[in-house]
Amino acid sequence: MPSNSKAPVLSLCAFFVATLLSPPAEAQESAQPEFVEIFGNMEFTGRMIARPLQVQDAREYGMTRAEVRRRVRNADAALAAYPLVDYAVPTDEYIFEVGLGNENLVAKELMAQGNFEYVEPDWRVFPIGCPNDPSFGSQWHHNANRMNSCNGWDLETGSTSVVVAICDTGVELNHEDLQKHRMEGYNAVDKKWESAGGQVDDINGHGTMTTGCAAAKGNNSKGVVGTGWRLSPRMMRVSNSSGGSSSISTLTHAAQTAALAGDRVASVSYSGGTSGSVSTTGDFLRSKGALLIWAADNAGNNYKGNRDDGAIMVGATDSNDNRSSFSSYGNYIDLFAPGSSIFTTTMGNGYGSASGTSFATPLTAGLVGLIFSADPTLTPDQAEYILRYGCDDLGSTGEDSTFGYGRIDVYRTMQLIYTYETLFADDFESGDFVAGGWSLPMGMAKVKSKASDTGGFGARIRNTGIIERAVSTSTYDQIALLVSRRSKNYDSGESLEIEWFNGSSWNSVDTVTARKWNGRFLELPNGADNNSSFKIRFRSVGNMGKERGDVDDVKVIGIKI
Repeated sequence: MPSNSKAPVLSLCAFFVATLLSPPAEAQESAQPEFVEIFGNMEFTGRMIARPLQVQDAREYGMTRAEVRRRVRNADAALAAYPLVDYAVPTDEYIFEVGLGNENLVAKELMAQGNFEYVEPDWRVFPIGCPNDPSFGSQWHHNANRMNSCNGWDLETGSTSVVVAICDTGVELNHEDLQKHRMEGYNAVDKKWESAGGQVDDINGHGTMTTGCAAAKGNNSKGVVGTGWRLSPRMMRVSNSSGGSSSISTLTHAAQTAALAGDRVASVSYSGGTSGSVSTTGDFLRSKGALLIWAADNAGNNYKGNRDDGAIMVGATDSNDNRSSFSSYGNYIDLFAPGSSIFTTTMGNGYGSASGTSFATPLTAGLVGLIFSADPTLTPDQAEYILRYGCDDLGSTGEDSTFGYGRIDVYRTMQLIYTYETLFADDFESGDFVAGGWSLPMGMAKVKSKASDTGGFGARIRNTGIIERAVSTSTYDQIALLVSRRSKNYDSGESLEIEWFNGSSWNSVDTVTARKWNGRFLELPNGADNNSSFKIRFRSVGNMGKERGDVDDVKVIGIKI
């Protein structure tokens, strides 16, 4: 693979009304091109991002590994025709030049070869939202009937060992509310750490505002309070332009670099969150123990798609708990947070109000930091489910196509961690089932290093194997099961089943067919409460030895009655 090369620094382009170049008549299959730039939101740069097929995902493509390897070689050969700008090692993505106006034609030609997961523009994207009120204002979003932050802070205010990376325009280095606990910054355009000369001072003002939302210091008799006011913020500057514009490849590089430095959450308040590269980067961050939080943008769009992707997309609400008029929404958006008239830190050692999903995003990132502070052993997937189920429901009952899981609530989220007690936990690090008290009624299960999501070991259940564990829930209610799980090689209709026993019958709570690790927070029905006969089990529904499910980081939790 090619070595990393320095990406060119973006210059500030004059604003213009975009005119799309149409492909030749013989190449047109429809009047509408796949990629359409939106002025001031997502604009073409003349660069593309391509990710070849991945060998480890051969079965998902319906191919052999040898066939995928052949297609990867073909992808490399096809990309050799274009000037390479950069190569993202963590995510196997190529950034290359095609020239302005050629984005749709090149994407269509390369995707038609069947050798790529995606080929998409390396969009020029913009910080979302700007100051609208320089006068003093209140932080209404922390109120008890909204984020309920004060009650949540009675349980957790954050740990300085948990770092929240703000991928933005820089930060005012001498701001009275942002200096304490600040970590070394990084300039993602120049690819330099602050100690090596990388500039991280704020060239626009946007980054100072978003940093304050996530981690402005509390109890210091100064200014405002961020959601995680004892967290350590790190500025990952993503623009050298006074206008603040950046690119998808620079933003994802910033988030990847933060995760490699050990940061637990990266916050990106820019447009472009629907890019395939953003989801791929979200998956990479999860593999490093971190979560990627990205703004839904201010275009008011209804984004279709699957919110169970790599990144957590955040929309904005107003002080009446309505969707902010500018906020995008839809099935692609995970959840919402306050984003209208948010009082936060500003340039000049000041404070002011601002609106945008830009500010809902770091408020959420700060809450993720509180989750990891409260329980650093949580996997990213488990932390995401706690974040989701800690939300206050808005709109239609339950998860819906406007608000997703609802609006974040600091107190409810912290309750899920601090009010719950662990009744049983096993990460299989003992290396066997005996130490965890498991029984194997059907055998065909082993504790293996290759079955681990975190740590050195996990449980592998093959063919028709079963492992089960009795866990008395007497004197506890609101029982929930946390578990990381994946499956492999199952045929249609086969799966790994996660089940619980109510004293007379087994009941399914989750069916696993996905090949990637995914953590679940599974709330169990009332029959699991206060039950001395309660059990859990993991059952492989297959008919061959190679068909299997892997399980790790199992916890049964409940609240004392």
